[in-house]
Amino acid sequence: QVTPEKLAKDPQDRLLSRGPRFRMDAEMVRDYALAASGLLALRPRLAWPAFALVVVSVTWLYGLYDRSFLNTAYLTLGTVFYGLVFFLLARLVRMVGELHRARTELTRRAVAEQQLAFARELHDLLGIGLSEIALKGELTSRLMGRSVDRAKAEVAGITAIAQRTLGDVRAVSHRYRELSLEQVTRTAESLLTASDVAVKI
Repeated sequence: QVTPEKLAKDPQDRLLSRGPRFRMDAEMVRDYALAASGLLALRPRLAWPAFALVVVSVTWLYGLYDRSFLNTAYLTLGTVFYGLVFFLLARLVRMVGELHRARTELTRRAVAEQQLAFARELHDLLGIGLSEIALKGELTSRLMGRSVDRAKAEVAGITAIAQRTLGDVRAVSHRYRELSLEQVTRTAESLLTASDVAVKI
């Protein structure tokens, strides 16, 4: 019972001078923990028989020494209820941990797949651009002694290809560009035309 004197002396109830009328006994906590520990520690085929054995033992012991049907029923139901509550709470913590690990693994795989896709796209862009530059550079070196004007045109084409490839790489790095069939076709046409191959699309 709360009195003004107790409330003034211990307003935060640090001395435990106040509390509910009905408190859980140590034996009750022991029975609940024993029932839950069997479910957590043993395999399922052994856990549930052990849980049932604990409940039956609690019912028998309290019925033998207490000889009160209401108290025995209350303690038996409490053992079943709190044992299952402790077990489910522990399982919930375990499931949350497993879910967190699964989400971390999925995130890691998604990042790895994204990096791989980015590397493939960047490799395709650089491969096409550098192949075109190498081919046009070889053609320019052959034209230096024959036609200076055409060689200058090829050098200007090399510069344009380098600028376009640089822009494509920057666009890919910012996720602004997507490869299309039209762009790939134009690049292939430019490569074949520089090699003096007639192209008709």
